[in-house]
Amino acid sequence: MLGQKLAALGQTHQVICVTHLPQVASYARHHWSIRKAKAKGRTVTQITPLTDDDRLDELASMLRGEARTETTRQEVEAMLQAGRRCW
Repeated sequence: MLGQKLAALGQTHQVICVTHLPQVASYARHHWSIRKAKAKGRTVTQITPLTDDDRLDELASMLRGEARTETTRQEVEAMLQAGRRCW
């Protein structure tokens, strides 16, 4: 429901949402991966826009972690289709 509400709000406003929930992220029009790492004693943040294939993999990882399977990819594809209907 939250993903649907954010997608509806995105029709008229710019929405930036950081989430760990694939159910919310699947409703976004654009998806970036945000990673933090230590480099030379400093914390570095890397933000990468995801392609459609990368997005599918990222959402599958968010959903099942390393235990993701082909079934997980099918679940994610269904989530993405539901999200696209709200655009």
